[in-house]
Amino acid sequence: AAGAVVHVARVRALVAQRDARAGHGHQGAEAELAAVACVRALKVYDEVRRERTRWLVGATREAVDLFEWDRTGMTEDEYWERFSRVIPAHFHRIWDYDLEAMVADGLGKLGLSQDPQAN
Repeated sequence: AAGAVVHVARVRALVAQRDARAGHGHQGAEAELAAVACVRALKVYDEVRRERTRWLVGATREAVDLFEWDRTGMTEDEYWERFSRVIPAHFHRIWDYDLEAMVADGLGKLGLSQDPQAN
């Protein structure tokens, strides 16, 4: 779950930063522009992260259940062999996640380039 927090922070920061930098033609005070950019960035963040975040809650509950397995009739080796098969099946979605693709998707939804110098 800690890795997911890092992913969340990176996606939020990059999308918000690029959106604020781009300006998107908003008029008015700089603070108002920043607020509009923040709202837009958070909406896009929600679009690209919601499904994965919901999945993570369920997967975490399942992982906790693994730690509480009834080991009756199992040796330690049997337990850890089963555990080591099940955990990767649950968490490959975190470990093998394409964070750059998520950032690109969020930036694309905002109409922003992936190149930080372009916005």
